[in-house]
Amino acid sequence: MVVAIVVGVGLFWLALWQLWSEARPSRVVLHTSEGVAYLPPPQERMGAPDAADREVIVITEKQAPSAD
Repeated sequence: MVVAIVVGVGLFWLALWQLWSEARPSRVVLHTSEGVAYLPPPQERMGAPDAADREVIVITEKQAPSAD
């Protein structure tokens, strides 16, 4: 019975440790056939986007024929 309790407590702490280690932010790692490669985070753009970078969508409304 004591062994079962010790194993249960050990598994509980192991699960908490795994949850903590996977939840914290870390580097992004890519596993390749040659080994492991580091992927840096994307660069954040400063300021507003240029006029050429903005996407404009124009929706025109069709006029319903009059019931006259």
